[in-house]
Amino acid sequence: MYVGGYNQTKTAGNQESEWLMLEVIQCLIDWLKQEPSDEKAHRILSALAVEALKFAKRGNFDRRFTVEEIIEAVHDCPAGLVDTKKWLDWKGAVLKYWNSRELQVVDFARKRGLQHYPKPERYSPKGGRGNHVLFISKLYRCQKSVMKTLITISNLQIELSMIK
Repeated sequence: MYVGGYNQTKTAGNQESEWLMLEVIQCLIDWLKQEPSDEKAHRILSALAVEALKFAKRGNFDRRFTVEEIIEAVHDCPAGLVDTKKWLDWKGAVLKYWNSRELQVVDFARKRGLQHYPKPERYSPKGGRGNHVLFISKLYRCQKSVMKTLITISNLQIELSMIK
């Protein structure tokens, strides 16, 4: 299991960590359902979370997903019929979507009494061509509070978020 970006070896003491991983993945699924969207990035995050939860419930907390598996889970089209690099634009679409909503997910997790939230990440193994890009969910600690300030400048409203 990945907590704060570090792999934790499985021991009897990790049962609490495993429960936590199940809780935070479910939290992400619930937040995505609460904030419905037809955007591809939203559907990718939803599919990744649902698939991660399926494997976590079977005790596989270190499961990483290939682009092909994500395409199949999203049900857009069969994975063999698309250019996977073009279909899953992680930096330009998914990460941009996530970054604009991450504070909302943190707030949602905190309201549920969780001290951690899941953060989907891209993992590119060394070796280059022939190795699959993999996607995983890691746990990160929620910040203590998020201060939001709405500023109006010449009829333009800007929301500033600051993590304390």
